[in-house]
Amino acid sequence: MKTFPLATLAALVLSWICQPARAQPSVPHITVTVSVKSTNAFKDIPGSGAKSKEQTRNLLVSLDNRDPQAIQGVSVKWTIYGRKMADNQLIVVKQGTETTHLDALKSGIVKSGEVAIKGTPQHAVTTTKRIKGKPRSSSTEQPASGADYYGYAVKVFVGNVQVEESYSQPGLKDVK
Repeated sequence: MKTFPLATLAALVLSWICQPARAQPSVPHITVTVSVKSTNAFKDIPGSGAKSKEQTRNLLVSLDNRDPQAIQGVSVKWTIYGRKMADNQLIVVKQGTETTHLDALKSGIVKSGEVAIKGTPQHAVTTTKRIKGKPRSSSTEQPASGADYYGYAVKVFVGNVQVEESYSQPGLKDVK
């Protein structure tokens, strides 16, 4: 049976006892919940059965601090995405960063700016003219324009460390 010198044994015990002191500082416990305040308004397009759409979106980000101490320097980075009506490509409609602090064991709400998104689908416009007293109709195709709301991404940082994230669509997590 091999015996350890007393100094080696003391060093092992001391390193085991001091292990928590060498651990990295813990990440704040912030829970995030996102709700979307939205409006949709539709307008008839003269000469067509299609309607143009105007949407507004405002993110309400609820932050809940479960730590027994206040947290300073909390940044909420938000992005609102849309899809182009013409080719269905994903676009960033608007993004921003809001900074706040959270008191110990308290909640707070951070609001994004209001975002307006306008879009018109591809449609045909029919016009009627009288030629020599007879009605003549003609139709012209109009391309799609603008965008349609797709979703949001919210990331919460304390300093430079990301502590929480929320997405309306799972695929938005991979968008750079």
